[in-house]
Amino acid sequence: MLRKLAAAVLTFSVAACTSIGPGTVPHDRVDYASAIGNSWKEQTLLNIVKLRYGDMPIFLEVAQVIAGYQLQSALSGSFTLGNFTSSLIDRLTATGGATAASTYTDRPTVVYQPLTGVDFLKRLMTPIPPSSVLFMVQAGYSAELVMPIMLNSINGLNNASNRQRRPADPKPGKDPQLASRSREVKIILGIKRDLREFSVYFGGYSGKDNEIAMNTRSMLQIMLEFAAIVRVPEADVVQGKATPGLVDIATEGAPTGPPLRILVADKQPQEAYVAAEYDGKWFWIAGTDIQSKYTFAVIMLLFSIADTGVKGAAPVVTIPANQ
Repeated sequence: MLRKLAAAVLTFSVAACTSIGPGTVPHDRVDYASAIGNSWKEQTLLNIVKLRYGDMPIFLEVAQVIAGYQLQSALSGSFTLGNFTSSLIDRLTATGGATAASTYTDRPTVVYQPLTGVDFLKRLMTPIPPSSVLFMVQAGYSAELVMPIMLNSINGLNNASNRQRRPADPKPGKDPQLASRSREVKIILGIKRDLREFSVYFGGYSGKDNEIAMNTRSMLQIMLEFAAIVRVPEADVVQGKATPGLVDIATEGAPTGPPLRILVADKQPQEAYVAAEYDGKWFWIAGTDIQSKYTFAVIMLLFSIADTGVKGAAPVVTIPANQ
C-alpha cells in the first residue's frame, strides 16, 4: 500500500510540473493568424462599402495578442496504520487514500488600438511615395495592376478615375515600329530616347525630358476609387443612402483598371472570399473571382506599405505570474 501510494503521488507530481506552453504553439499561432487576417479583410471591405454610403471609415488595429495559460493542480492523501489487539504479533491493518484535482485556464489578452488623429491623417491621407510604386513592380507585381491603382498621373498623363468618371489620357506619339518596349515607354512619357538614368519624384509634371513625375494616390483615394464601383441596391441610391457610382460594368463608361467586383446580398453568402455586413445587407467578394481576390490582396498590402504614421505607444500589459 505504501509503495502504491508513493508511486501515485510521484506520477501526479511529475505530470503537474510538465510545461503546457510549447504544446499550444502549433495550433494557437495558426489560429490567431487566421483570425486576425480574416478580421483585417472584413474591416477593409467594410470601410470601402462605408465610403460608398458616405460613412466614415474606422480602423481598429490589433496592437498585441498575449496568450495566457494557467494549470493549477492539487493533491491530498491520507494513510492509517492500526492494530486492533494488544498482541504485538497480531496482524497489522493499514488504510489509505488519495485525491487529485486540476484546473486549466486559457485567458488570452487582445489589445486593440484605434487609428485616429495624426496616425489616421498620415496613414490614410498621405500620398504613397513613388518609391513604393517601383518597389511593388520590382517585387513582381504587374505594372498594369499596380499603377492604375496607385497613380493619379505620370508625367502629366492622367490615370482613369472611377469616382470622377474620367477616362485615361490617350498615349501620345506611339510608334508601332519601335523594337524595344523601353523605347516606346520613353516616347509615351516624353523622356530622351538615349537616356539611361533619370530621376523619379512625387509631384506635377515639369516638362523636363530627364524626369518621371508620379502624382500618387493616398490610401483614402484608393478606397474611394473602389467604393465607386461597389454594387448597392438601386433603392439605396434613389433614397439618398448611397452615392451614385459606376455599378454597371456592361455600360459605356464602365470602370477601368484592375477589377474588384463587390456584390451585395440580403443574406450572408456562402463560400465568399470575404464578406461584411452593413446596414442590414451583406457585401462580399466571391471565392471564385480570382481577379477580384488578387486586386483586394494588393489593396491590403498597400496598407502596410503606406504605414508612415508615427504610432503612439501601445498600452503596457502586465501579466501576473502564477506560482
